[in-house]
Amino acid sequence: MPMKPDAIARRIRRVLQEDGRGPNNELARRARLSPSPCLRRMRMLEKVALSKGYVAVVNPAKAGFGVTVFVRLWLTGEDDLPGLKYFESEHLARIKGVRSMKTDIPLLKAKNASFA
Repeated sequence: MPMKPDAIARRIRRVLQEDGRGPNNELARRARLSPSPCLRRMRMLEKVALSKGYVAVVNPAKAGFGVTVFVRLWLTGEDDLPGLKYFESEHLARIKGVRSMKTDIPLLKAKNASFA
């Protein structure tokens, strides 16, 4: 059964999302806890996998990635895949400044549901 985070867990998570590299005493201060209970809470959050890891958020512009553009296409069927490949290689890839492309094709279609 998933753990429902309380107000303290949400404060800790919020601080970690802003800066996951700070020392425990700074995390405790910002989460309005003393260091020992804060550390216990952190270990508990990690144990139940509510906190699943700590990552660096890369600045795309400084890493040389420029702008990311998402284009969504809906094809009428699998027979259109060769046309899509042609369009990508002969048109999109030739646009000045396009460095790379990635195409994702879902294997399953999500169920359509009415929200009425």
